[in-house]
Amino acid sequence: MKQGGIGCLVVGLVLGAIGIVLLGDIAPLGIFVLFAAAVAGVVGGFLLRKGLAESYYTVVLGPVPAAVALGESFEWRVAVRARRASTLGPAQAVLRCQEHAISRGGTSDSHYRQTIYEEGLHMGHGRDVHPGDEAVLEAAVTIPRLAVPSFSGRNNSIEWKLILNVPVPGYCPDIKEEVPLHVLPELVVVDEQQLAEDPTIPAVWAQELPVAGQRAEWGGVRAELVTGGPTIGGLPAVGVGETRELTLQVHTAEHLDCRGLQLWVGCRIHGSGTEEKVELSPEHLISQGPLLVSQPIVHRLQVAIPGRGPVSFLGRYVKCEWLLRLRVDIPIWRDQRLDLPLLVTPRALAGREEHGSGATPSAPEGASDSGGLPPVRLPGDGA
Repeated sequence: MKQGGIGCLVVGLVLGAIGIVLLGDIAPLGIFVLFAAAVAGVVGGFLLRKGLAESYYTVVLGPVPAAVALGESFEWRVAVRARRASTLGPAQAVLRCQEHAISRGGTSDSHYRQTIYEEGLHMGHGRDVHPGDEAVLEAAVTIPRLAVPSFSGRNNSIEWKLILNVPVPGYCPDIKEEVPLHVLPELVVVDEQQLAEDPTIPAVWAQELPVAGQRAEWGGVRAELVTGGPTIGGLPAVGVGETRELTLQVHTAEHLDCRGLQLWVGCRIHGSGTEEKVELSPEHLISQGPLLVSQPIVHRLQVAIPGRGPVSFLGRYVKCEWLLRLRVDIPIWRDQRLDLPLLVTPRALAGREEHGSGATPSAPEGASDSGGLPPVRLPGDGA
C-alpha cells in the first residue's frame, strides 16, 4: 500500500513537471496533464496515508446486530492491535441518525443530509500501546425509543450509523471507522392514549399537517375517512406491518357531472430529493358516473402497511406522507384531487385484530356502496 502511494506521488510529480513545460507551448494539453498530475497526487496521498496507518495498527470492528429495534440496546466492541509503539487518545463513538435525500440530475446528483439524532458514546481512555498489544474499546449502545426507524429508498432514506474516532498523536492518521445500523420499529403494543401523548417524530408530524382531521373538501364535494380504530389528531393511526379497515365516504352539496372517482393509496416520499412512492394500490375506479346529492358514495377498503415502512415523517429534506388520494375525473376541465392522510407509527397499536382494527362503520342511508379493496402487501413483507 505504501509503495503504491509513493509510486502515485512520483507519477504526479513527473506529470506536473511535464504539464508546466507544456503550458508555454500547448496550453490545453498542459492543463490536462496538470489535472492528471493532481489526480495522481491525491490518490498517492490517500494510499500513503492508509499504508502508514496499517503500519501502526489494525482495527477489528466487533459485530453489530443485523437489526435492532427502537428502544433496544447492545454492546459494541472494537479491538485495536498495535504494530508499533504509539499513543491512542480517548476513544469516542457517535450514534447518529440522518435523513438523506438525493436529487437526481442529468449529469450529477445532489445530496442533502440533516442529522435527526446524535449521541456521543465514551469507549475508552487514552493509553500507550506497544507492538503486540491489543486495546479493547467498548460501549453500550441504546437506540432511543422516541426516534424514527431506518428506511432505504432509491432517492430518500433514513440512515443510522455508529462512527468511531480515536485520535492518534503524531504522524499516524487517526482511527476513523463507520458501521451502518438497521433500526426496526419498536416491538411493543401501546394503547391509543399512550400513542397520542407520545412525543415521537410521527406525532409531531401529525401536529404540523395542514389538514383538518379525516376530511378533505373541494367546492361542494366532501370526502371523509371513517374508522373505528386509533387516531392521532383526528387522523387514522396505523402501525407498520398492520392492516386497517377504513371507509371512504364522498358527499356532494350539488349535482356534479363527472366521469367518476379514482382512488390511489400509498406513500409519497418527497422533499429535496427526487420523489418516489410506495404504492399499496394503483389508481382505480371506485365510482362511475356523476355525483348526486341524494346518493353519497361509500367505499370500504383495507390498507396493509408494509413491515419495512416507512413511518410518517416530516423532515427538512425527506418527507414521507401516507395518504388516500381521491381524483374527481371532470370532463373537459382540470381534475380535482382530495388527499386524506394516514398516520403510520413506528409501534403497534393496542386492540388490533388480525385483519384490521375496529369494526367497519356502516354506510349512511341511501349511500351507494362501491365494494371493498382486498389487502395489498408488497413483496417480502410476509403474511
